[in-house]
Amino acid sequence: MNRICSLRIAQSGMLGLLVGALTLVAGCNSDKPSTATVGERNNPTPLRVLVIDDPPLGEAIARQWKSRTESEIEVQNATLADIGQARRIPADVVVFPTPQLGLLAERGLIVPLPDDVLNRDPFSSRDWFSQIRLAESRWGHRTVAVPLGSPQLLLVYRPDEFERLQLTPPQTWEDYQAIAEKLQAAAGSEAEQTNAEKKGLAVLEPLAPGHASGLLLARAAAYVTHRDQVAPLFHPDTMEPLIQRAPFVRALEELAAANRLAGGVAEARLTPAEVVDRIAAGDAIMGLGFPAAVAAGRPKETDRESAELAFLPIPGSTNVYNFAVGEWEQIGGEEEPFATLAGLAGRQAAVSSSAHQPQAAVNFVGWLSSQENAGRVAPSSPTTAPFRKTQLPDTGRWLGLSTLAANSCATALEQSLSQKRSVLFPRIPGQAEYMAALDEAVQATLAQEKTAEQALQDAAAKWQEVTERLGRDAQSLAYRRSLNVADWP
Repeated sequence: MNRICSLRIAQSGMLGLLVGALTLVAGCNSDKPSTATVGERNNPTPLRVLVIDDPPLGEAIARQWKSRTESEIEVQNATLADIGQARRIPADVVVFPTPQLGLLAERGLIVPLPDDVLNRDPFSSRDWFSQIRLAESRWGHRTVAVPLGSPQLLLVYRPDEFERLQLTPPQTWEDYQAIAEKLQAAAGSEAEQTNAEKKGLAVLEPLAPGHASGLLLARAAAYVTHRDQVAPLFHPDTMEPLIQRAPFVRALEELAAANRLAGGVAEARLTPAEVVDRIAAGDAIMGLGFPAAVAAGRPKETDRESAELAFLPIPGSTNVYNFAVGEWEQIGGEEEPFATLAGLAGRQAAVSSSAHQPQAAVNFVGWLSSQENAGRVAPSSPTTAPFRKTQLPDTGRWLGLSTLAANSCATALEQSLSQKRSVLFPRIPGQAEYMAALDEAVQATLAQEKTAEQALQDAAAKWQEVTERLGRDAQSLAYRRSLNVADWP
């Protein structure tokens, strides 16, 4: 029997209605979010799905639903700016960028998922990587979203060139810098370099607008994850910024030093995916990045699909900063030197607090994040990655890599998202403003307009301004919820 689905995808007219609806509810008092329930009778009204800042993902969701079901669905596309100050979302399900989870949760726009469904099919949350299951998908001790992929900054390099130059992949940031210096020495002085000699010798890092701040936090992660430090970015009670302290200054100084050695290639401000593509093309032999997810059926092969690439978790450190006493310490004998920056990018789905069909919405997010459907839908978005252990064999198809490179990337991704030491990328309201200030600090340091210490002191002052404007007590509570040390709602 043919499966028929009456599918409605929002075009520009519907988006206008959506923005109007959001404007109408922006001033309404928000109700406290309540756990979505299971067991309601079927509702003939089509399920409404709002996709924020990712039209290709919305289209893929619509296609997959149509091919698999006989019920109706409405997929509406919107931007983060569209929801503005809205306190209700006119949809049953919302799909959104991972760093915005806190904004949606603190406004009461999404609700926790029922605990009793998470370990059952199709959720099967124990198949999620541990950092996603225990940190990224949670808010205030509750699981509030399902993942659709969580890209990680990884070390990417050309193993053939490492073998030729007799280099060993770095384990620590000191090792990383030493390799960068060897590459510079191998190239000779800048005056003696030809374009051909420069090719393949640069260290590349993602410094495009909006990415420099994440790079800095990823570099600092191993320095700030002291076993006694719960909150590495703010003091959780006062919201005093910590980014101007010694471990972040050290990370920024090292970032600037590595990029000074990279030569002219570093002048291009790249995204994490562009770093991988440039290394695949032979423009560098080492860098920090992650391959963009790709939709199936692309018209032609890319360098990534044939290049010899290898991946590892980003370097770590055997030294960690103790904020309580203001001193550096050696990590414990059983501790790994590596640390993860979780929640940097990706997509998640959650049940809207204004859902007309909560049961259907819960069922839908489970369906969407299932092993079968997520693997068909999520690769259409460039900001996703495998998030289940059972998805790792599909890494090559998902990320457009050769078999050897895909196996290496899968192993590094699993290791990165299973680390015991981690820093959560800021997810609280005002997140974009906090990160913009940190981006400015990185760029000012790279341009040698300010020292790392001066740039971070200025960024910390801007963080204080954002916190004051949004409310120090409210931000403190949100930050503690983001770390899962305070209850929500």
